[in-house]
Amino acid sequence: MGTGTSTNPAPAVPNLEHKATSSAAGGGLLSADDATGVVEAIVSVTGIVDDVNDLIVPGTYAGTLARRRPKGVFGHDWGRWTAKTLEVQEWQPGDPRLPDEIRPGQPWPDSAGGLYVKCQFNLETKEGADAYSNVKFFGAETEWSIGYH
Repeated sequence: MGTGTSTNPAPAVPNLEHKATSSAAGGGLLSADDATGVVEAIVSVTGIVDDVNDLIVPGTYAGTLARRRPKGVFGHDWGRWTAKTLEVQEWQPGDPRLPDEIRPGQPWPDSAGGLYVKCQFNLETKEGADAYSNVKFFGAETEWSIGYH
């Protein structure tokens, strides 16, 4: 994973749709470590209607997370792995680990949970270093994307 080799590390996932989340939908970057490339973020918010009128129901990720661990890829391109997941958990509404605010000045809604990911970007590859740099540069404005069927 993220070795920078020319072989495609994983095939494209057929019929996979993507949903972006950003600070506008809540969540976002929690921390980043320049020495290790480790990032913690809420990459998806559950329990609230988002900017495109979608609702991800709390508990949605339980089955998937029991079967597999997400991978970080650049621009939905499965040939360009950027990060490995160190930890992933779906935090339910009311979890004390959720941020205090969903957007600056707006309290985190009681009905909202989030998909927490701790990942490590491969800073040894151009894709990994670029992706990490973008996450740091955009900070709270970083957009994350989840794939789903």
